[in-house]
Amino acid sequence: MFLDISAGGAQAATITLTTANGLGADTFLNGGSQIHPTTGIARRDSNFGADDKLVVKFSPRGPTNNDIDFDSQFTRFSLLRFDQSSVIGTVTAATLTLDVKTAESAVTNGPPANVSFTLTTLADGEVLGAAPAAGAATGCWNETDDANGPGITMANSFLAGLLPLQGVAGPNTVVGGTGLTSFAGTSLRNRIRDDTNGSITFAILPLFNSP
Repeated sequence: MFLDISAGGAQAATITLTTANGLGADTFLNGGSQIHPTTGIARRDSNFGADDKLVVKFSPRGPTNNDIDFDSQFTRFSLLRFDQSSVIGTVTAATLTLDVKTAESAVTNGPPANVSFTLTTLADGEVLGAAPAAGAATGCWNETDDANGPGITMANSFLAGLLPLQGVAGPNTVVGGTGLTSFAGTSLRNRIRDDTNGSITFAILPLFNSP
């Protein structure tokens, strides 16, 4: 995934940011009270920042569940943080591009279905999970456990009321299989313009038909 930002004066230049740049980060959050087989910790309390993939999947809540404890361990959201400290001048345009793979079982569900998801952002300066010592300067959340504090989990994220989600774009639909999908437009540009701490966090959320 990468974020293309055009900024500057009369001669605007486009730069490409990835989550691996500087203070960028990415992880997914996993719901559910089921115990993770390796860590022995409930999945909603587990950190997945070191995982080599991002996952977005919808699983409905049952009658005994609350906003944190889902029926199943399968509900997941992904977070992307981009370090914007290298962006100079006024942002004139922006595009976030994701390379998406729809992983649906052809044995039980037939060919991969179309999947829709929506994009939101973390309001600038808000605390997400356990804030690092440097606070907003480091983007307000830890991808993994480190000296600044614990890594982000489903339990300490926006589902615990700590992330004001502000809509940017969506839903976008990816035809079953794989493909690139992009978010662009004035809403995305304006959210990036609103940044004052040099970073922006996107939350990728599943919709009800998400496989």
